[in-house]
Amino acid sequence: MIYPLDGGRILKGLFLFSFDYKKAMDVVNCISNFSLIMITFISSIGILYYRNISIVIFIFYLWYLVFVENKRKTIVDRMYRIIEKEGLKS
Repeated sequence: MIYPLDGGRILKGLFLFSFDYKKAMDVVNCISNFSLIMITFISSIGILYYRNISIVIFIFYLWYLVFVENKRKTIVDRMYRIIEKEGLKS
């Protein structure tokens, strides 16, 4: 389940029932990264067997989506740290 896709969004919604937003995003991000590594490994076998370039294009697209989400998560983590830091000063 890769986050920007529908399955990842459903997974995030389910984790939001149990965790706060930051923890839910951490767990979903970890699952997304692991899933993409497994999909890449499995699809590399498919590439060797089927010799189809569309699989490569699809994998690159998924890596792009996860890269963008990881970048977005980094920004959100920084915002949380700033908010927590400012909250402690008040």
